[in-house]
Amino acid sequence: MGNKSVNNLYKPMLEHSNVEKKFHKAAKGKTERPDVAVILDPNNIQKHVENVIEQLENTAPEWYDVPHPEKAWRPSRHGKVCINEGTTKKTRMIEKPRYNYEQVVHHIVVAACYDIFMKGMYEFSCGSVPNRGAHYGKRYIEKWIQTDKKNCKYVLKMDIRHFFESVDHDVLKGWIKRKIRDERMLYVLELIIDGSEVGLPLGFYTSQWLSNFMLQPLDHYIKEQLRAVHYIRYMDDMVVFGKNKKELHRMQQSIEMYLHEHFNLQMKRNWQVFRFDYIERKTGARKGRPLDFMGFQFYHDKTILRESIMLSCTRKVNRVAKKPKITWYDATAILSYMGYISNTDTYDMYLQRIKPHVNVKKLKKIVSKHSKRKEREKHERMERSVRNGDGQAGGVRHDTVTNDSISKEKCPAGDQDRGRRSKSDRMAERGTGVDTGGIRTVEAHAGGCCE
Repeated sequence: MGNKSVNNLYKPMLEHSNVEKKFHKAAKGKTERPDVAVILDPNNIQKHVENVIEQLENTAPEWYDVPHPEKAWRPSRHGKVCINEGTTKKTRMIEKPRYNYEQVVHHIVVAACYDIFMKGMYEFSCGSVPNRGAHYGKRYIEKWIQTDKKNCKYVLKMDIRHFFESVDHDVLKGWIKRKIRDERMLYVLELIIDGSEVGLPLGFYTSQWLSNFMLQPLDHYIKEQLRAVHYIRYMDDMVVFGKNKKELHRMQQSIEMYLHEHFNLQMKRNWQVFRFDYIERKTGARKGRPLDFMGFQFYHDKTILRESIMLSCTRKVNRVAKKPKITWYDATAILSYMGYISNTDTYDMYLQRIKPHVNVKKLKKIVSKHSKRKEREKHERMERSVRNGDGQAGGVRHDTVTNDSISKEKCPAGDQDRGRRSKSDRMAERGTGVDTGGIRTVEAHAGGCCE
């Protein structure tokens, strides 16, 4: 791995268009929440974009000269919420950062550091990496099992004990400093990391990126120094295939020592080395054990869903089938299970437990209709935003209404007048109307300020 570090990350990420995009990206999946919808409103979003830019422009180490240090961005403290993870039946404590503006800042920072996070990332580091989800990992595990049976005879399966809450801040910050030289970017990253008293908080967009970035040296150690033929990591869960048990036991000891010495982390005590599934030649009986990993159970000749996911899917389908009307949320939940089913050898499960109760084509239509409506609303918001920005620098409305003495109370009347005017009158007003210091723009788009 190279030791080249990167500078000049901070200023480019504060471009107005970039920050506005991150508002929309951070809002994905929650645009109907009132606190998010009010910010994304075309009449408000530019103000919030400017607020974030101003906060980040004034965020810097103490020795750095900024115009208004009192306006600097600071992370908030969050209470923890307990959730039940359905597939693993575990309870997890997560933190929920606020949309305004913590989630937005997280997206801005990750996008600015994206190339650094991705450079040097191990090819089979899966989970929370774009285009490297569970199905990506599944495809390669199946390939190894089918094409290299000699080196897939035994399996070492292990994971890190309480990984996210055990991340050592000093170790993580030390690794980041080796890769990033931009002092202001380092400062913001340290603010985010130190925003939690211990570890990395589950629920933060930055946590998944920082954890994968931190474990890069471990991946290269296992692959390049321990010379593992087939190795894959899904966040803090690791699997190594090998041709004999002794070799895998030695690897386990070396990895455990490396985790302790370099990261102050501990390997969970339930690590396993076992004979992988195979068919005995003499009796034709199935021997060994399947590999349970990433929600799948891998056999030498098939891949099926983990039993807990099958049960969760069955329960969800039964609940939805009893409802008088299927919601978009229900449709997406079942279709997400269908993604697992269509990529595994569990078609019989679909025929027995899903097909008799729900119509998959109908679910797809519900999701498609919802997506089209959302795209249409997004397009309309963008159009209104552009219209509201006419004649203003950078598309921002700098209190045009207030400065020209047109109050919001007059907007409804203006909207009604607009409905009575002919199309040609409105077009003439927009294109060739007399400039009255901004009043023409407001009257021509009175609907935009009142919607």
